[in-house]
Amino acid sequence: MPPEHVHHRDDGIRLTSPARTVFDLSKHLNATDLESIIEQGLRRSQFDMAALYDVAALLCRRGRAGSAMFAAVLSSRPTWRRAADSHPEIQLRHALAAVGVHLEAQLSLMLRNGQVVHPDLGDSAARFYIEIDDHEWHGGRLDAMYDLQRDRQARLVGARIERVSTDEIDAMPSSLITSLVAAYRQQQALSQLAG
Repeated sequence: MPPEHVHHRDDGIRLTSPARTVFDLSKHLNATDLESIIEQGLRRSQFDMAALYDVAALLCRRGRAGSAMFAAVLSSRPTWRRAADSHPEIQLRHALAAVGVHLEAQLSLMLRNGQVVHPDLGDSAARFYIEIDDHEWHGGRLDAMYDLQRDRQARLVGARIERVSTDEIDAMPSSLITSLVAAYRQQQALSQLAG
């Protein structure tokens, strides 16, 4: 194993580097789960895209288990994109993309009060955004009040924020996707009229 793929702990235990670990896991995962692990590693600054590409250049080859999956997931991700916040975010983005709605993760949105926020998914041209709420993160009164205030600030700049719970994403009923697509198309039309 290349020395750069091995980390030595203070207690003498050797571990594979985070980027190498992701490659090693790729033979056991589906594309969505692999993408989720990559996004979480990027968010936590455990590695960057360059480190993942270095691992791919060294290890991906025909006949090596996981190589095709690793290469496909890496090549499908723009290097400039901010890291996704959560696995449900990735699941919802894939479900919407499957029906022709392609949203980006963590786009910047400047609110009327000058605050810059990063909704989970969005299309800045249409000014359409989705926030994914987990009851653990958004369950308290103060969190709910903050979300309402933020959504009002977004509306003041012509943005539409749809909120989806992680429970809805876990169930992923077709009605969820249908309603989000309808809301997106409606906001697209409004943005085109205003633009």
